[in-house]
Amino acid sequence: MKTQSFFLTIDQQTVKVDPKNYFKSDLGHEGSLLRAALSHDLKLDHRCGGAGRCTTCHVYVLKGEEALSKIQIKEENQLKQVYGRQKNSRLACQCFIETQKEIILERP
Repeated sequence: MKTQSFFLTIDQQTVKVDPKNYFKSDLGHEGSLLRAALSHDLKLDHRCGGAGRCTTCHVYVLKGEEALSKIQIKEENQLKQVYGRQKNSRLACQCFIETQKEIILERP
């Protein structure tokens, strides 16, 4: 990840994501939305510890989808089980930040 900071918002709580603090959390995969959120004290459920086995980190991406990785098969299969799935649904533990742009998320 580059050294440029960006803003991450979850349910109207916004933090400036500083790449120096990005990996404070050891939950979720390196570079994931889950890890970025937890490293900056944003609350996201994660019963499976970020392993992609539950769906409790389900979020809606309201802005910044282009900054995120494409949905992979594992995430797609898990999302099929999500009640309330929408076109902009993602699992924060399986979704990776690829460019530093503002990202706005909402929990279901």
